[in-house]
Amino acid sequence: MVEMSWLKFGPTRTIQIISRKSDRCRTYEEAAVSLPKPGAGSRELFLVGGMIEVELAQTLLRQAREMEFSRDADSVDGRPGFERVIVDAGEFLPWGASGEGRDEEGLLAGASVLGGLFEGPGPGPGGSASEKSESEKRLSEVVDQRLLPYVRWRYGCASAVLSHALLRRYLPEERRIHPTHFDVQAFCTVVIGLNPDDFEGGLYVQPTPSSKSQAFVHLLTGDAVVHRYDVQHGVRVFSGERYSLIFWFKDSAEACASDTAPWYELDARLGDADAQLNLAGLLEQGLAGYSKDLVKAEAWYRRAAEAGQAQAQVALARFYFHGLGGLGKDTTLAQSWLQHAAVLGDPAAQRKVGQLLLEGAGEVNYPGSRLEGERWLREAAEQKDRAACLRLARYLLKADGSHAHQEALEWLTRAADLGDGSAQFELGLRELLGENPATTDPVLAFRWISRSASSSFAPAQSALAVLLLESLQLWTSSGRCALSEEDSEPEVLSKAIRWLQDAADQGDPDGLYNIGLLFASGVGVTQDGNKAAILFRAAVAAGSKDATELLCLARQTPPSDGMVLPNILEQLAASAKLALGTVRPFLVGHSTSDESAMAAAVGTGSNAENGTVRIPSHEQMNQKGKPGIRCPS
Repeated sequence: MVEMSWLKFGPTRTIQIISRKSDRCRTYEEAAVSLPKPGAGSRELFLVGGMIEVELAQTLLRQAREMEFSRDADSVDGRPGFERVIVDAGEFLPWGASGEGRDEEGLLAGASVLGGLFEGPGPGPGGSASEKSESEKRLSEVVDQRLLPYVRWRYGCASAVLSHALLRRYLPEERRIHPTHFDVQAFCTVVIGLNPDDFEGGLYVQPTPSSKSQAFVHLLTGDAVVHRYDVQHGVRVFSGERYSLIFWFKDSAEACASDTAPWYELDARLGDADAQLNLAGLLEQGLAGYSKDLVKAEAWYRRAAEAGQAQAQVALARFYFHGLGGLGKDTTLAQSWLQHAAVLGDPAAQRKVGQLLLEGAGEVNYPGSRLEGERWLREAAEQKDRAACLRLARYLLKADGSHAHQEALEWLTRAADLGDGSAQFELGLRELLGENPATTDPVLAFRWISRSASSSFAPAQSALAVLLLESLQLWTSSGRCALSEEDSEPEVLSKAIRWLQDAADQGDPDGLYNIGLLFASGVGVTQDGNKAAILFRAAVAAGSKDATELLCLARQTPPSDGMVLPNILEQLAASAKLALGTVRPFLVGHSTSDESAMAAAVGTGSNAENGTVRIPSHEQMNQKGKPGIRCPS
């Protein structure tokens, strides 16, 4: 059982709202809590019991578990969101279109890098047609008869409308954390719990800059938590599976149609520091109908920073560091604002201060600065700042002694638990390629690499595909296996190809090379040497030594019987070997002596004795992609 702090709401009271149109009275059971706010005022959070019926929540949960969820990048952390859109720009979609087409084998349709090599219709969402239609109808009624009356009354905004709605899931091998954030483009948010008994953790709020203030919200099935844009919140699931239903509202139909956020102007001028921060962010990025204006963004960041808004202080420091918004570069003022935010407990500021001290940058190079830098970095890491955990691990790795290296591994594991894809992949490779084969754990390795792949870390996606192909014996140490793919598990093969395509879409050299081998060999796809040649050339441009060598070998192979390059590639692919990954685990072979031992153990730059892994040399790692093909002498 995980120890968690729970948010304490005030006493429940009964709210009755009478509709002006129908004179119908609607009853709500509401509890409230006020949270501290920078400057003046407070942030309000409301818990509404039984916002939707338990039976409807259970129906939505059952359908959600049968749906395909989009893996598009989330706007908060850039990692796969695992969302299913239900309402977009105020309009109900055909029962939650995922926005990501897949063909009958589960392959991505029309991916950018592969340029439509796979095509096919997307699958229908979960549930029968009649059930989907009924659910959409009932949800529409919930919005009109329950949500909108409450939101309009609670925030005194009779013109408020539903803008977006989506289902979101958190599964063990996918997303477990949604970092702390504001819902910047929502006038207000409603989150409804669908399966609170199936997981530990859930939605939390963070009323101060420090993550130590995080408190989880206890929701029963069908309950709703309601808040405005100024409540910092996130999700952490420690175990189990979590599904939630999220509604975002705008303050008017015009704002919904134009996807703007006009409420910030008034609130910012009235002195709301959170509104000033969010308005500055929109101006800096040119979002929500605002033209990009760094000068105005700097002015609002400054007003929020002077009111004690830690995130605004970090942003203002960034403007000083880079000379943005009409400011001259001033590292002293930048460091000063970072220090203010760090003292307030902001983990990003603490990490940056620690990094500056450790690197001896600017005015911070003085006796004891490195010790102070390590202290700040630890402060941030203790607050579950993922990047700080990773930086601390790398810093400790450079220290002398086995204790420091063991602690480095512990912080690396912490970063992996917090969802860092590179840390997860490094831990997976460590288990797969450890110096002592007797202590390695292939099952744990597969889990870490799977989690890294699910977080869109391209090298892990390619490596996971290789492991899946090897598990089917479709590829071995000597190349393409004679085993017919009909004898393998189609679902596993489909997953392997999907992971390779995802890696290739990100320009990963091993992903491009490996999927090129599949096309050249006809494994899981129709054999096509022309497509293979396109992919191999893209892999070479991305820095793949394997693709370079294969293409050079193909060009040096004497043609026979009128064979051209695509035919030669098809012939050579039968004995080619898949590439496992191009990231060297920094905790394996961390010293010169260990590196030579590692090379002997796993065959640096070539196949290992068991034929299942390949680890690149430093030269291969640092190789940059260059146009054209350069054949080895």
